[in-house]
Amino acid sequence: RRSVGAHFGVVARGGVGMAALSTGRAVPARRARAARRGGSPAAAPQSRAAAVAAPKAVSTGKLLEKLQLAAQEVAESLEQAPTRSYRGSDYHGPVYHAHQGNGTRRHSTGEWRRYLESRAATVEAQFPGALGQDDFMFRTELALSQFGFNSDNTIALTNMCRDEIVAPLKLRIDEVFGYSFSSDGLGGVISCGVTGFGAGMSHSPIEGGKERYVFFAFPHIAIDSAGVQGAISRPFRPGMSCACGALAAARGLICEHGPKKLLDPATRLIDPFLDPELALLMNRLATYLDSTGQDTSSMDLVAVTKAAEAAIRKDLEMLIGKAVDPQKADYAVITGVQIHNWGTDFEDDEPNMEFVCPVASYAVVDGKRTDFDLQGVSPPTPRQLAVLAGPTSDAARKLARRGTERRCARATRMPGATRHAAASSTAQYGT
Repeated sequence: RRSVGAHFGVVARGGVGMAALSTGRAVPARRARAARRGGSPAAAPQSRAAAVAAPKAVSTGKLLEKLQLAAQEVAESLEQAPTRSYRGSDYHGPVYHAHQGNGTRRHSTGEWRRYLESRAATVEAQFPGALGQDDFMFRTELALSQFGFNSDNTIALTNMCRDEIVAPLKLRIDEVFGYSFSSDGLGGVISCGVTGFGAGMSHSPIEGGKERYVFFAFPHIAIDSAGVQGAISRPFRPGMSCACGALAAARGLICEHGPKKLLDPATRLIDPFLDPELALLMNRLATYLDSTGQDTSSMDLVAVTKAAEAAIRKDLEMLIGKAVDPQKADYAVITGVQIHNWGTDFEDDEPNMEFVCPVASYAVVDGKRTDFDLQGVSPPTPRQLAVLAGPTSDAARKLARRGTERRCARATRMPGATRHAAASSTAQYGT
């Protein structure tokens, strides 16, 4: 996007003065000046000495006239230019314009809010009760604090897909509880077993003679701004990609063969040596679907993702029962589905939005389980949500970086888990 200064005719490029025409192309300033005088480039001064030898005074009236003419040319170019080339931050992709029409400025109307509400409605149509990612983490931190879980006495154990686009949610978890122990697997399948869980739990802080853990488990799915399941536009990669790719592959096998055939050793479709995690994901998913007895021939990706969440939660609770002694440790379980509601084209300005649909949330303290509903937890105020979402302007990012740098300068005086949270915050704002 060109700056405002570029619209008014002067662009510095490689140390050479350039004049920006209304077409957006740049030509040498000398040639542009000659063209405006009606002469040829040769008629322009050929050296700095020649220019100094024949100075020309420009009156205030003529200067004002030139500025007015430049402003008029810019206005005409903006009216004739394609929306994407000139609208800058007002361009938000085809879904945005289909919702409210070209040229509507969100800062002066309520259409921007209605647009965002329509995006949220697209997600909620498939996942009722879904929360914005920052809203979800605010409520989760607030709810867990009532049971004594905080960054100084708790370790988080996160189980998500290996896809890099799950990182924003993991960063938010790290900001709350410090660096988390990861047990990620394709599609969110738990592949580390009891030994892996034991390793993560052995890293927990100890307060009052007790360890405390929070187990997070989320398979994920993309539902783009147009409502297409699985579709996601990734940066610098042409065409549409898919999320979750592992669950999409699993869906194809489940619809074609059914869970019973997938569980039959005589008809092994996936080599467990070459694809150990996909084989494990298919086994756990097929086992769960076979136990429900539901028809799998026409399952869509949303249904498969919800089934994956249920299967992963069942495995998680089984492993917790084997690995955790509730008399010596308190723990909490938060599971659900992570949803990527990105724009249909990563290169346009349509916002990429992140949601989480919570499914199970409970804490076990002194051996007693207490379930809680995150929907019933007070949401953040608009100001708090803006702070959680982080700065959006370049100036705000610079201020945030300075703030986090100061926090990290004091990190040596922080408790370990809090120090980890400060470091992860710096990583987020510094990239």
